[in-house]
Amino acid sequence: MLFNQSTKSRSHILVIYYNLIFLFLLYTLASAHSGRTNEQNCHLDNQIGTEHCHQSNDETNSKDLRIIDADTIWLNGDKIRFSGIDAPELKQNCRKDEQSIECGKLAKQKLELFINDKEIKCLVEGKDFFGRLLGECFLKNYSLSKFLVRNGYAFAYVKYSKKFIDDEIYAKENKLGLWDMDFEYPWDYRKKN
Repeated sequence: MLFNQSTKSRSHILVIYYNLIFLFLLYTLASAHSGRTNEQNCHLDNQIGTEHCHQSNDETNSKDLRIIDADTIWLNGDKIRFSGIDAPELKQNCRKDEQSIECGKLAKQKLELFINDKEIKCLVEGKDFFGRLLGECFLKNYSLSKFLVRNGYAFAYVKYSKKFIDDEIYAKENKLGLWDMDFEYPWDYRKKN
């Protein structure tokens, strides 16, 4: 079959046209979603200007939740230790206005009230020395660890993560939770007991 010059030109123009459409669609998708996510597997959607999160393969939803203490839970038969934070031990006491306060139990109660029997999701990150799963858990995309540290009921565990340092500074500056009491850091309490 023979092609004349005008047939070749039209074919060439169509190829260019379809390539431009392809590049435009590719650019639109790339600008809407960069593919990069933060530690919570969330990112800013540039097209609509809001943050949204993606599910992880290691995500666990709550069906059977039991709160052990403020930084450890049983979820669907798995023991999960919140990574990057340390909360007072259940038997640990603090002092305020010369009165003893069961700050370990208080921190656990604050977590229970915050969750309030709602469904949580956990992103499992690995295992600790004791074989517990390490992870970060969320209630409606809000980190339970962030809640505890920012309100002064847990501490940034800087030995393992620097993620919650700003939240701890906020709680300390505003004398929230344990920062309004005399307390011993949980890691120091465990060494003595």
